[in-house]
Amino acid sequence: MKARRYLTRPEVVKLIAATDRGRYGGRDTLLLELMYRFGLRVSEAVRLDWADVDLEQSRLLVRRMKRGRSASLPLSPELKNRIKALKPPHERRGPLFTSERGKAMTRYNVNRIVREAARDAKIAINCTPHVLRHSCGFELADRGLDTRRIQEFLGHRSIQSTQVYCDLAANALADVYV
Repeated sequence: MKARRYLTRPEVVKLIAATDRGRYGGRDTLLLELMYRFGLRVSEAVRLDWADVDLEQSRLLVRRMKRGRSASLPLSPELKNRIKALKPPHERRGPLFTSERGKAMTRYNVNRIVREAARDAKIAINCTPHVLRHSCGFELADRGLDTRRIQEFLGHRSIQSTQVYCDLAANALADVYV
């Protein structure tokens, strides 16, 4: 049997809660929350820029990698407020997530944040940023979302990339009877 490559919703909650500490807790919590809620690849997360955030319309432009389809996705009021709290209005330019030196965060930084949060949350599986993307896909499939909608949401070009979530979703066939 293959090792599980996604987190359950309670595990995601524990992982994100484990980042809400220290000097950069707000930034790290928001980073992981956005990665999970929008199924971001680590490279997509570190490329987020203040120009991608439309606080007036409560939208986030996600520029998908790997020839994926970019999309303007809605921000919940909670996420919008967390983004606003990241920096004062006069400093909102350049990368959304910055390092201590004010430069864009690196993939290495994000991997370290996820690894440390998983350790602190006592999550048993090997947790990487891509596990958050898989967790998003499985959560959407478990909720019963159509494969095509999940494909669009995650920016997949090929439906085969999306079908893995639907094939393994625990509740996908819960209401099917013969």
